[in-house]
Amino acid sequence: MSLGKDGESARYVRVRVKKIGQSKTWWFNVVALLIAVLVAVLGQFGYTGELPPEWAQYAVMLVTLINLILRLITKQPLEL
Repeated sequence: MSLGKDGESARYVRVRVKKIGQSKTWWFNVVALLIAVLVAVLGQFGYTGELPPEWAQYAVMLVTLINLILRLITKQPLEL
């Protein structure tokens, strides 16, 4: 058994690590990025989008809120 900084015995905790492809947060962000890129590319061809421009701020707020909720429920670290 090894000793910690203060001479106390160190405790080892086995942590289950999740593969990145199993992460809901990662997949949500991938989908959000793909949608943003798709809208930008389609904009080059005249696509104006379905949402009024003043709603754009709410879309950003919604993505941020979902990210925060997903991070709050995350219990495992990720392995890249």
